[in-house]
Amino acid sequence: KILNPEEEEALKNSQNPSKLLAYFFSAKEAVFKSLDQDWLGVDGFKMIKIDFPREEEALAGASLSGVMKDKTGGRLQEWHLSFLEVNNTVIAQAVSY
Repeated sequence: KILNPEEEEALKNSQNPSKLLAYFFSAKEAVFKSLDQDWLGVDGFKMIKIDFPREEEALAGASLSGVMKDKTGGRLQEWHLSFLEVNNTVIAQAVSY
């Protein structure tokens, strides 16, 4: 599984779960790749905590920031994420620093 419990709950309550999953997955993949931490593995997707807007309509064009922490809570890297939705396609772009 790649989603954390909060994201799984959001999918259960979503009017459009497939679209929300596209946002979740594209966001996690973009952040994962920008972090360039191959040791994270598939379980690393759960460690990427993204505070998505509560309203799904706010996702298109959203700009989010966050911090990747290790298992002990120590800071690893900060990242910035933005979305673009075009013709039912979700595009996520992330940079980490």
